[in-house]
Amino acid sequence: NLAIDEVGIPMRVCKDISYPYMVTEENIDEMKGYLQNIIDDVHPKATHLLEDGFAGKGAAIAFTNPSKEFVEARMERLAPHMVLHVNLKEGDICLFNRAPSLHRQSIMAFRVRPVPTKSISMNPTVCIPFNADYDGDAMKVHFIQTEAAKKEAEKLLLLTKNIIHARYGMLTVATDQD
Repeated sequence: NLAIDEVGIPMRVCKDISYPYMVTEENIDEMKGYLQNIIDDVHPKATHLLEDGFAGKGAAIAFTNPSKEFVEARMERLAPHMVLHVNLKEGDICLFNRAPSLHRQSIMAFRVRPVPTKSISMNPTVCIPFNADYDGDAMKVHFIQTEAAKKEAEKLLLLTKNIIHARYGMLTVATDQD
């Protein structure tokens, strides 16, 4: 049961893709929670840490089978301006597309919903803007990687911002697929 503005992303994909969060005074406790999730083996987890932020001078610290002590040491040293990569989680923004992209609603932003399936899923009522049906159409998902792109997608590309079809002047959400 996906909402009209959600796309179901397989949990395996959510665990492979990450989003970089700048650590701030306001979100440091949340970021430490993602590090704690590594120890507790709970999704979503931190995957990498850039101690120099986005400067790119230092190497990324990967959390691949780390010891509890290693993760706890990184939790203690976590500070503002570091960048923590976190698995995709519910509510993250992605772009959903079906080629050919002939009009602006061929690519729209949706919220991620992790699902326990092996395929990407969507609410069937949003097929119209993609000119899609259920006969094997190939859809693509693009995962946003910066805050600026995320804000722009939320402002301009979310389905809820494009509810009226640009070409036909009718609703883009309808039950046209049985």
